[in-house]
Amino acid sequence: RQHERLGESLNAAVARRLLHAGASTSDLITQYMNTIKVLHRLDPSGTCLTAVSRPIQAYLRARADTVRCIVVGLTDDAEGD
Repeated sequence: RQHERLGESLNAAVARRLLHAGASTSDLITQYMNTIKVLHRLDPSGTCLTAVSRPIQAYLRARADTVRCIVVGLTDDAEGD
């Protein structure tokens, strides 16, 4: 029951703070990666992560610049090595 409430609360916060046109795609990707890391530690079963990540995944798929931001992030990281 706690995981369910946590998932509902996080979904509401994510929708309000991130899933809108004013949020940059690179910030969305960063927050998505951080969400995965934190929820994996809090709930190793993945139940909460699945519930919270679906809306973020769907929103990122709908953004036109998602692939470009991921490629830029990967190539920028590679250049820093």
